[in-house]
Amino acid sequence: MGLLKEKLLRMTTLHGVLVSKTGQGIAITGESGSGKTACALKLVERGYRWVADDVIRIEKKNHERLQGGGHGLTRRYVEIKGRGIVDVRSVLGSESLCEETYIDLFVQLDDGPGEEKSNNAAKGSIEILGVRLPHYKIPAALANEEIAGRIDCIACGLRKSGGYP
Repeated sequence: MGLLKEKLLRMTTLHGVLVSKTGQGIAITGESGSGKTACALKLVERGYRWVADDVIRIEKKNHERLQGGGHGLTRRYVEIKGRGIVDVRSVLGSESLCEETYIDLFVQLDDGPGEEKSNNAAKGSIEILGVRLPHYKIPAALANEEIAGRIDCIACGLRKSGGYP
């Protein structure tokens, strides 16, 4: 029973998109239709690598890091508005794909009432599987290109400041 409990506490799934750059992963979450996939596609145009869409499989590694990848059934597919479900390799090319990455940042596309449109994203932290990581909320109402730019700036700032594990 103890082994089963340990195993269950070390893995989970999350609804969102996962991208990676220079070995640091960014999980983007939000409500259905909030623009997670479109934003992640814009990040790939900025040099990020595609890891997962819709379902992110998360596993705790070494008691201090989270590693994420795509779910076995949906790993190679992406749903693009207006095009339907397509093989991600046909959209991005194999060189833009990554099987797994450590997860170092969570971004939530927030479409709640009273969302701010300032240049500052709401900053906080999130704990998943006992690991605490930076968590930012960005208004989902912004254009996908602007959201991608904000996420890229946050990630770059964390890399420069050593804010990543």
